[in-house]
Amino acid sequence: MKIFLDVMYDDTKNARKIKSCDYNHEGKYPIIDQSSKNVIGYTDEIDGLYKDVPVIIFGDHTRRFKFVEEPFFIGADGTKVLKLLSSVYDYKFIYYYLLHKKIPDTGYNRHFKWVKELEFPEIPYSIQSDIVKKFEVLNDLISSKNKLLELFDILIKSRFVEMFGVFDINPNNYNTIKFRDLIEQNNINEEDLVWLLNLDMIKPNTGEIVEKVYINRQNIPTSSISFKKGTVLYSKLRPYLNKVVIADENGYGTSELIPLNSYKNGLTAEYLAYYLRQDSFVEYIKDKVTGAKMPRVAMDILRNIDIIQPNYIYQEQFSSFVNHVIKLKSDVQKSIDETQLLMDSLMQEYFG
Repeated sequence: MKIFLDVMYDDTKNARKIKSCDYNHEGKYPIIDQSSKNVIGYTDEIDGLYKDVPVIIFGDHTRRFKFVEEPFFIGADGTKVLKLLSSVYDYKFIYYYLLHKKIPDTGYNRHFKWVKELEFPEIPYSIQSDIVKKFEVLNDLISSKNKLLELFDILIKSRFVEMFGVFDINPNNYNTIKFRDLIEQNNINEEDLVWLLNLDMIKPNTGEIVEKVYINRQNIPTSSISFKKGTVLYSKLRPYLNKVVIADENGYGTSELIPLNSYKNGLTAEYLAYYLRQDSFVEYIKDKVTGAKMPRVAMDILRNIDIIQPNYIYQEQFSSFVNHVIKLKSDVQKSIDETQLLMDSLMQEYFG
């Protein structure tokens, strides 16, 4: 086994950092940081461009590893640029090895010290290449299926616009309902263990729940709101993150979530959720956000928003379409999970 200092070195000092206020949505060169996104932004700057690629990026706070093959700039503090010392190791072999290693989570602290304590197996380069090829096949398969999930989400949004148009345009002169008329506070008789939902558990744009937490009912914060299965939950805090949920069971949520009852107002939950998720609605809301530390939309503004009420038959058709696509997404996600298990199993076999 070889120690870190015999295999890699920290070359962060030679990478130029771009301030977040200078990030662009498009540009010639990517900006890489320690977040979950592969690319956090772009720039057309040239001075300080890091060209000595490939490299491995490590998030000192997030413990994330990224493999970068094109010239780049780095983003926020905590982004480490790691280079190999010699040609004894394949870059991608080391990348997959690092992915397999569990870096201890010590909160929002620096974690690079744990990386520097790792030891690396001495394996012939040809065998490293063979191992990498297997991982690349599985990784490409997972990536393609994740892309398919994204396309499914785009498909649903496109179908919504095709059937109902965009926010605040009502060419068919359908009836409208005020947002305030949808708000409902439910009193729920729960079991001892109840679902408690907060914004961090909600995936942006799709409303998928990334984590479910259950607590004893007596420990529910007094400021929490309650909701029933089928309720549409909308966040007035950072609404531009587009976190809209259709609850799949009774539960409680933070006070930033607004429970909306669609059915008693002639709307399907799927129609209401995607009405609030549509790009035109999110763009409208962005202009209404105030507050730097806790950006939110004032309830007075939300209460007076008109929700268009199309023919219920059309809404049901859209709901059926959504639920069919969700089933397809579930099948794809199951395939992704199985592929990931296979990849994890191979990593355990090769890396111990």
